[in-house]
Amino acid sequence: MPGTNLTREEKVRILTVIEEKVPVNETVRRTGRNKATIHRLKAVARDLPPASVPPAKPRFGRPRKTTAELQRNLPDVLGNVAQHTIQHRLQKELHLPCRRPAKKPLLTDKMRKARLAFVHKYRHWTPEQWEKVKWSDESTVQYVKMSGNRVRRPVTASRFDHRYTKKAVKHPDHVMVWGCFSGAVGRGGLYFLPRNVTMNSDQYIEVSNEHLLTFYDIHGCLGCLKE
Repeated sequence: MPGTNLTREEKVRILTVIEEKVPVNETVRRTGRNKATIHRLKAVARDLPPASVPPAKPRFGRPRKTTAELQRNLPDVLGNVAQHTIQHRLQKELHLPCRRPAKKPLLTDKMRKARLAFVHKYRHWTPEQWEKVKWSDESTVQYVKMSGNRVRRPVTASRFDHRYTKKAVKHPDHVMVWGCFSGAVGRGGLYFLPRNVTMNSDQYIEVSNEHLLTFYDIHGCLGCLKE
């Protein structure tokens, strides 16, 4: 358990294993602690009387604001507690990590009903039947990557220093890629539209006739679905 202090019970258990002349690797396996922790505890215990357990090191820093009583009465007393303190308690003690929400399509009621109807219609299909389905979809790739979050901590420079700013392009060039695959064979073909051209209904029909149907026959598919 890296990053946590040894409890008294852990110290007793490790020292007991050490007294049994157990090899270090076996001690690591039994206790779940690394070699450095075991050697450090052994060195400290060597200078103490027999059967003594090394005491915990004194803690430094400011006293904790969020005591056990505070945690029981959080709604009433959070007024003067720092945001970082609250975040630390939530993540480290209450095991409530902070995560960015996953990006998923915004579905209307009509779209949900259509998807549920699809699931009910094909819920009895076997894996072998699904392997005969040809799937196709298209995706847009930007020449300049705009997504993603980075954190920088420059010590002396301004946050607007050109070395630490995130470069942005207002309307970046992009290319649209169409592809298909099946469970039985794998990837089919890839088709790249001209630069900065977005797929429309006419182009999709053209791509399907010229590319999708070719791989549909090659893969021996019995159906086709678009993501």
